[in-house]
Amino acid sequence: MKMKAMLSSILTIALCLSLIAGSTFALFTSTDKVNVAVNSGKVSVDASYVDGSLTHTSTLGATLPETNVYTDGSTLTIERMVPGDVVTFKIHVENSSDVTAKYRTILECVEDTGLLQGLEITVAGADFVGFACSNWTELKGKEAIADVTVTVTLPEERGNEYQGKTAKFAYIVEAVQGNAKVADFDGANVRDINDLRLLASQVIMGNSYDGATVVLTGDMDLQGKPMLPIGSKGHEFLGDFDGQGYTVKNFTIAKADGAGLFGYAGKASNYTTIANVKVENFTITSNHYAGGIVGKMRGNVNNCSATNGTIVVTPEGENGNYDNGDKAGGIVGWIENGKVEYNTAKDLTISAYRDLGGIAGCALMEGVATSVSNNTVENVTLLYDASGKMYDSDPHENAGKVVGRVVHSSVVVENNTVSNCTLPVVATVTSVNDLNTVLQSAGKGSVITVSGITNDFTLSASVEGVTFVFTEDTTAVISVTGQLKDVTFRGYKNVGYTTAGYQGGVQFAAGSSGNVTFVDCYFAPASGKSGVGSNTSDVAIAFKNCAFVGGRYSFYKSGAPIQALTYENCTFEGISSWIAQTHGGTEPTVLSVVNCTFTNCMGGLFKCGSAYAAGSSFTFTGNTLINTVGHDGKESKFFELNLTNAAKLVENNTLNGAAWAPGAAQGLAGLQ
Repeated sequence: MKMKAMLSSILTIALCLSLIAGSTFALFTSTDKVNVAVNSGKVSVDASYVDGSLTHTSTLGATLPETNVYTDGSTLTIERMVPGDVVTFKIHVENSSDVTAKYRTILECVEDTGLLQGLEITVAGADFVGFACSNWTELKGKEAIADVTVTVTLPEERGNEYQGKTAKFAYIVEAVQGNAKVADFDGANVRDINDLRLLASQVIMGNSYDGATVVLTGDMDLQGKPMLPIGSKGHEFLGDFDGQGYTVKNFTIAKADGAGLFGYAGKASNYTTIANVKVENFTITSNHYAGGIVGKMRGNVNNCSATNGTIVVTPEGENGNYDNGDKAGGIVGWIENGKVEYNTAKDLTISAYRDLGGIAGCALMEGVATSVSNNTVENVTLLYDASGKMYDSDPHENAGKVVGRVVHSSVVVENNTVSNCTLPVVATVTSVNDLNTVLQSAGKGSVITVSGITNDFTLSASVEGVTFVFTEDTTAVISVTGQLKDVTFRGYKNVGYTTAGYQGGVQFAAGSSGNVTFVDCYFAPASGKSGVGSNTSDVAIAFKNCAFVGGRYSFYKSGAPIQALTYENCTFEGISSWIAQTHGGTEPTVLSVVNCTFTNCMGGLFKCGSAYAAGSSFTFTGNTLINTVGHDGKESKFFELNLTNAAKLVENNTLNGAAWAPGAAQGLAGLQ
């Protein structure tokens, strides 16, 4: 049973003309008054398409929208293409003027959201891989070239990964007068973006440039257009490349295996060198081997730079095998038997499942020395994406700020400079062991999704800047003993837990510390329990958009106060005692409740054993109280706090069937 895929692809036929302006010149003699009129010729070479047809061989059934092929005079649109469709048409080129012209044709992919890899395209019987350019050819006036047949096929075996994808191609005719000086790509000097893209297509089609040196003669701006990497698996670039300090910028590359300015370069028996080239403002996506300069390399990468770019390598299943999603580096994805020296990776985001590094994703050697030295990494985010295990064994993320994985101990990694390089993790874990493994590499910005863990567990790691996302009801009680800083629990939901004492579904044990935020969480503890509890004073806790239903407290603290306790846009329903209580100690330095709703709560809001310390603050604004009274039903016990020493802001609160009579002893007189 084939998977259906609905697609829209657009083939644009464009025309680019170079004209000699028509004019008349009068030449006069001083004696005979002979007038000579000279009229210049006009070059006009036109492209059009003819004889379009659609063949549909898919066995997917008649439930799909019917494929449509139409034209508006300048654009041929193939709409709702499905696996098995074959669209064939011819392009007609003729010189409609009366003078000889030189012309060349270019077929290029100008937009692609991932469809190009799924299509099979032939032009005049030759495979089209993303860019094709003919040599300059003479065409006499009123002559036409033989019609060029173009075939666009979406093979029947293509699946859902191509659903909704689009691609746009332009067929361009460039024409100049017949005696104009024009030069085809000579294989040595890359003069413009057409030469650059032609180099890539020629290598993929089998010209390895073995023994040649190719040089960049100027900066190249691709203006956001997609381009092919130079070299592919089995069709490696085997020459040397000298960028001469020039920059290739504003480009996108989407290649399944081997992506970068170069895809595959060098072979075990033929090492190559790429030097002195800069890439800037780029996006590279792949499933295996990706780097700003080169995806997979045997040889040397020296004095190059990759700036302001994104490299994303995502695992994709191939016959049930996921041995990919790796080898991603700011300069090179995979280096073997060569030197990566004096390169710079700056302002990059690199994401992969494993083997990712600021300079190189993976470095190894087979008999020839390999070194990664004297490079610079600056402002690079390495995003370790560990969402699910794609391998039979432990994947080992192998992420490093310079090199992700060093395969052999003889590989030299030295004298590299790193500044502001972070290593966040994106991962989904389904067991406590997986969680602990991932946390070993979780840097700032990490997002860890917790799914299906039902056993109580201890969070003992020291963690900074990590968000834990819970995807379903979590019956586990989480005991926090580690040092936390700027950590967020999102979507945690715990119902009916019966842990001893008042500690709650999340418990901060003695020794834990840091700033913790709960977002979109739901707490419904058993009778007499709390949502969150703490046995340490060294935490600051914030609740945002959380719900507390039943139980005795939303938060409970025994002994000395925590640093800060804030509630924002939270709801409280049916809490039987104090909303929050610090038993036997002073209140936190900051206590803030903003835009919350209290319904049928029979306890007071806050209780504390002592007065607020000087310099502390208390805020209670914009809240709604419905059928809610003070502790033991007494109005005077709504806030059992001594706020005399605190800065206070209590305003814009709404009472609906609620009893609230804060007294002067609480320091609230005249503020309610």
